[in-house]
Amino acid sequence: MIQTPQIDRLAKEGDSKKIQFKCGQFKDSFDFSFSGIKTGVLYYTQKSGKLSEEINDICACFQKSVISDIVKKTIALCIKKKVGFLAVGGGVSANSLLREMLTFEGKKNKIKVVFPPMEQSLDNGAMIARYGRRLFQKGQVSDLSLTAVPGLSI
Repeated sequence: MIQTPQIDRLAKEGDSKKIQFKCGQFKDSFDFSFSGIKTGVLYYTQKSGKLSEEINDICACFQKSVISDIVKKTIALCIKKKVGFLAVGGGVSANSLLREMLTFEGKKNKIKVVFPPMEQSLDNGAMIARYGRRLFQKGQVSDLSLTAVPGLSI
């Protein structure tokens, strides 16, 4: 399975205009859905049978579509909510195309966009585990009734 850093690396050697992949769209929504594009990539690779020959192009087209969707919706939401500052974190913040496009669109729309240094652009799970370890070392623990709350509003 190819992971995000590999997609970013391979995409740099590919043609991002060669294949059209589309992300799921929700009318009047800022929600993301990437299950359709992942299925599109799967079907494309099964149909073409040239995965090893086209991997760079596939990665470039997939990444461009996903990052474009993220940037478009994020900037649109910032504009709608009149937000002038955007902090980007998590593993995806290491993606070079995301950094480039969000920075460009932020400047264009007078939104200050900041990213952590690359060495701190870590997977969210790793960051949560590190913070959990710190709390545990301080003696803070939760009983086993602690659960995730899907769809929690922020």
